[in-house]
Amino acid sequence: VLDGDRRVVGNQQIWMYRLELFYSRLKTEITVHAVFPDGTRDVTLYGPEHREFWRRVSAQSGEKWWSEVAPRHRILRLTQPHYLSDGLIVCATTGGLTVVGPGKMHQRLLERDRNMATTSLFPLDGKKVLCAASVRDFDRSKVDLGIYIADVDTGKLQLVYNDPTCADFEARPIVARPRPKELSQNKPNDSYTARLFCHSALTSRDRRVTEMGKFARVIEGMPAMARHHTHRSLKGEAWKNHTGTIGRVLGTVPLRADGSFYVEVPADRLIHVQVLDGDRRVVGNQQIWMYSRPGETRSCVGCHEKPDTTAKLNGFTPTAMQAPVQCLPTGGEFTYRAKMWNKGTLPDEGEQRTRTVHAVNLIGRY
Repeated sequence: VLDGDRRVVGNQQIWMYRLELFYSRLKTEITVHAVFPDGTRDVTLYGPEHREFWRRVSAQSGEKWWSEVAPRHRILRLTQPHYLSDGLIVCATTGGLTVVGPGKMHQRLLERDRNMATTSLFPLDGKKVLCAASVRDFDRSKVDLGIYIADVDTGKLQLVYNDPTCADFEARPIVARPRPKELSQNKPNDSYTARLFCHSALTSRDRRVTEMGKFARVIEGMPAMARHHTHRSLKGEAWKNHTGTIGRVLGTVPLRADGSFYVEVPADRLIHVQVLDGDRRVVGNQQIWMYSRPGETRSCVGCHEKPDTTAKLNGFTPTAMQAPVQCLPTGGEFTYRAKMWNKGTLPDEGEQRTRTVHAVNLIGRY
């Protein structure tokens, strides 16, 4: 957030929703995130742990959408997040107004008043939300957005204004507010790299990772600037599709005896990590692209560990913290077309085929 003098203002993170797009159409879902104004410390606040919950919500609504079929990830559609208070976030979802938090493991759907759909949220305080709402109906002639105040405890809507000849939305109160505190400016960082640290890749809910993990492979996602024809029907071309991302293997590093690893990677680029067994076959795959800003160090507890947990150090320092291993492009890296047409899951044989048969440089075919 910038004011007229181009100074960063505000004393909190930016709350947002983010479309996760991995391996083209393999995984697409919208999750709730927070990030500092300079782009650092991106964190997922809510979403991936609750796919089954939202699938049940959608099924109970009676609205049958093809995208809700397991194991698709598109069930997560949480938008317009706003901070309420005490770690609580209000957002618009397929189930109506929803309060999530504190933490990743809690959510509360507000009772839907008169079967109304809500959008354009703006919290007035920790108990009231200004919003636009209309009756839920697929007949567009019956949709009439008006301005309401929603009670966060009961979900009840109080009409503020409605012009039946037009849609009323994006209302904002004209009231005095205290000027946000200014954040200190970070010193310019000339680095083009960042660092990723994992306390122990063996801390995982996946037994294969825990029992077989020996290496970590770091992959960079590079943008593809072309499109290709795909999905031809009997009448000819059905549509065009993008080519997904070009994957570039930056390096494979051994896990330390305690399961830790520490790598230096390109900053501001898509990155994801795989856990490999002793034969360098994937046993754990991070199905998300992440990034780090120049000079930033990001860390994690493990690989698919239990959410909302942290490591118990007990005075013990992971051995990988001594120095990062460089996983930076130097030329000639193995590249492949990082796209999987399968929806929702990436089985081991599919991952192997995607990375080898779709190789861009010929060495990948052997």
